[in-house]
Amino acid sequence: MKKEYNYKLLSLILVVIAIITAITYILITDDNVLDNNLIIDYGIAVDDSLLNIFYFDVGQGDSTLIMKNGITMLIDGGNDWDGERLSNYLRILGIEKIDYLIATHMHADHIGGLNAIVENFEIGAVYMPEADQRTIQERQFLTAIRDNNVRQEPVYIGHIFYLGNARAEIMFIDNSIPENLNLSGHLI
Repeated sequence: MKKEYNYKLLSLILVVIAIITAITYILITDDNVLDNNLIIDYGIAVDDSLLNIFYFDVGQGDSTLIMKNGITMLIDGGNDWDGERLSNYLRILGIEKIDYLIATHMHADHIGGLNAIVENFEIGAVYMPEADQRTIQERQFLTAIRDNNVRQEPVYIGHIFYLGNARAEIMFIDNSIPENLNLSGHLI
């Protein structure tokens, strides 16, 4: 009797595990999964008459997309390995052109993923501080800009960008550690 009870209990546990596995499989192979267990809501509706702001999870770095009246601004692109995933995000949102590509500073976790953006999208212009080409990421980013014939513009404090009827301005708060690019923005 006890042996039969153990078999029934084991059978029940196996059925529950099979059901949980099937549900998990369905959830992670759904059309909303892009890659790297990253879940994307394909039902995102971009209203061009509104200011649309998307913050992309690129780990330690930054990446922000701002859209208004058909004009797009992408600020930073995370690390090298974030570029393809970020490109996929933008494609899902229907982006074909980045009007303003902004590199806030030349740290790898801000410009690394921008190579893929420059290579995969039409770019109006890249706005960035002066690069001293000390790192491999800086050299790769500048090479991608040059190889794809993208116009490069200096960016400075007070620079104003228009996204339709929305206005964006480069602002800066001085700090006591100007050599720390994360605090200073290294803008000219």
